Amino acid sequence: MSARPNRLRAVRLPALLVSCAMLTATTSCSSGGRDYSIPAKFCHISMNPDVMAPMLRDGKSVEQNSRGQDFTTTLKSITCNLRVDKKDTIYADVARSEEFLDPRDPIESYKFKNLEVVKGLPFDMTVLGDWSIIVDTKCNGPKTPRVRPYLVFSAGSEDIVQRRKDIVAFGKAYTLALKKELGCTV
Repeated sequence: MSARPNRLRAVRLPALLVSCAMLTATTSCSSGGRDYSIPAKFCHISMNPDVMAPMLRDGKSVEQNSRGQDFTTTLKSITCNLRVDKKDTIYADVARSEEFLDPRDPIESYKFKNLEVVKGLPFDMTVLGDWSIIVDTKCNGPKTPRVRPYLVFSAGSEDIVQRRKDIVAFGKAYTLALKKELGCTV
């Protein structure tokens, strides 16, 4: 009779340990996280939340501010800042230009860590760093011949390769949506 309780203890102990481990993992994961909704727009441009999410930090509140009006009412550049819990998270400086401005120019080098030219995107030039991206592209729209978003990220994956992929996805989505908003014809 004493053998049976030992066998039950042997089965219950691992089950109890697994249950405790699962409870600890779910509790520790839920103590951080995002307690805010992912914004529908960034810097006046509608964004897919699945593209924005990897570039946002955990926190309780999100706020955006911009210098400049929306793109359809101004010819000037616009700067925007998205902050989570008052910490800078995504910054944009969106300029319009008459001519191609090469983002690889030495005067721009301070904007990048590990500069790389990204091929295969539908833009004239895309330059990527570990924390930033510049896209220079034709527009031929009613307001400008070219558009040039410079995006800087203060959050993202700890894995540099993944973070760079997320930055490219964000930069591509943002620039395509921006061109649509501006009425670009190319």
